[in-house]
Amino acid sequence: MSKVFIFIDGSNFYHKLKELTKDVDEPISLLDFDYTKFFSWLIKPDELQEARYYIGALKRKRNDPKSEKVYADQQRLVAKLQQHKVIITFGQMIQHPDKSIHEKGVDVRLAVEMIRFARENKYDTTYLLSSDTDLVPAVEEVKSFNKKVTYIGIVKGQSFGLTKASDDTRLLRFEDIEPFLPKPLPLKINYNEEDILDHHGVAAIIKNQKGEILMQEHVKYGFWTIPVGKVKDDQNVIDGLKQEILEECNLQIKECEEIIVKDYFYERNGNNVKVISHLFEILKYSGKMENLEPMKHKQQVFLPIEQIKKLPYLSDLTLLYLEQVGFKRQARL
Repeated sequence: MSKVFIFIDGSNFYHKLKELTKDVDEPISLLDFDYTKFFSWLIKPDELQEARYYIGALKRKRNDPKSEKVYADQQRLVAKLQQHKVIITFGQMIQHPDKSIHEKGVDVRLAVEMIRFARENKYDTTYLLSSDTDLVPAVEEVKSFNKKVTYIGIVKGQSFGLTKASDDTRLLRFEDIEPFLPKPLPLKINYNEEDILDHHGVAAIIKNQKGEILMQEHVKYGFWTIPVGKVKDDQNVIDGLKQEILEECNLQIKECEEIIVKDYFYERNGNNVKVISHLFEILKYSGKMENLEPMKHKQQVFLPIEQIKKLPYLSDLTLLYLEQVGFKRQARL
C-alpha cells in the first residue's frame, strides 16, 4: 500500500469544480464539498498521509461589502477544510494596476513543498489537483526521487504539459464528483405577505381505496407534500382545512380527525415566522380528485407510502406524518 500526499491548487481546483457543476439546474454550495470521501475515492486502496491546500490569503477591508463577503466566504472555506483535516498553506493576493486581484506565490509554495516532502520520503505517490503547467518542473523533480505523480484535471483546460510529465492522468467528469457534492440548495423563494406573518397551517392525510396517500409536487417550495395550506385570520382551523382541500383538490371533507399540532419556525425575508401546524387525517370525503391549482402543484397523485419514503425532498408536514407511523428521515435524500 502506497503512502499518498495530495496537493491541491485551491483556486484552480475550485474553478474546475465550478466548470463541472455549471449545468446543474439548482445552485450548489461548493463550500460543502465532501473532501474526506473524495480523497478516499480518489486514492483507494492507498493510504492518505496528508492533503494540503494552497490558496491566496484574502484581506478584509472594513466597510467594503464585497470585500467583507469574499473574506467571510474564505474563512468558511478554511473552517470546512480544517474539518476534513486538510492542511492549508497561504500565499499572497496582489492588486494589479487594472484593479484585478491575483494570487502570488501560491504555485511556488506548492511546488517547493511537493519537492521537499518527496526528498524527505514522506510519500510514495502524490496526486496533484492543478492544471497549472508552471508546475511541470516540480513534477519532474519529484519523479527524480522515484516518486509517482498522478495529475488530476478535467477535459476542459487539461494541461498536456502535466499529462506528459506525470506518471498518470485522471480527468474528472461530473459523474465522478457528484457523490461528493452537497444536495442542491433550494431555489430562491418569492414569499407573499401572508407567508412572512405568524399563522396557523393545515395539512391533510387523504387516502384512496388502495390506502395510497394524496401527494403534491409543490412548485414554489420544490418539495413533495401532503396537501397543506394556511388558515385565514377569520377562519377556524377546520373551516380552513375544508376550504384548502376543496380549492386545491376538488374534494369535500365530510369527516376528519386531528392527529397532532406542532409549531414550526422559519426565517423568511429576514422575518422569524411561527407556523402552528395542524395535521389531520381525512376519514371521509366526496368528489373526484383534480389538481385545480396546476400553477402551484406540478402534479397531484396518490402514492403508496413506501414510494413516498423514497421521494427526494419532502415537506415538514409530510415528515411529521411519517414520524407518526414510525418512520424518520431527513427532508432531502
